[in-house]
Amino acid sequence: MSGSYWWSPANTLPENEEYIANWVASTDVKPIRFFLSAGVFESGKGSGIGLLESNRHLRTVLHSKGYSVTYKEFAAGHDYFSWRQAFAEVMLALFGEKEVDQKVRLIAPMRRVLL
Repeated sequence: MSGSYWWSPANTLPENEEYIANWVASTDVKPIRFFLSAGVFESGKGSGIGLLESNRHLRTVLHSKGYSVTYKEFAAGHDYFSWRQAFAEVMLALFGEKEVDQKVRLIAPMRRVLL
């Protein structure tokens, strides 16, 4: 949730700015599911790439590699409100409904109260 996929090691060349996406593109596919999300107010400032743009780019790279990706954008920034809203969706997307079925029943009443 709100992953900092814009990050790259120090002294990275500008053409390799999105280090994580470049790394994923150059490695073999693994049996992993992904959940990515970002707030629409997490955009980069000026010419810099922000959380929103880097999450969108990584989503595209993961899809092109054939990964299972759940992607969500929220009308929020980099804050607890959007993360709280996404948490149950993350659990279902990554662990599947069968595996978290009992936990969902416990979370559901709390979710109505929290949201």
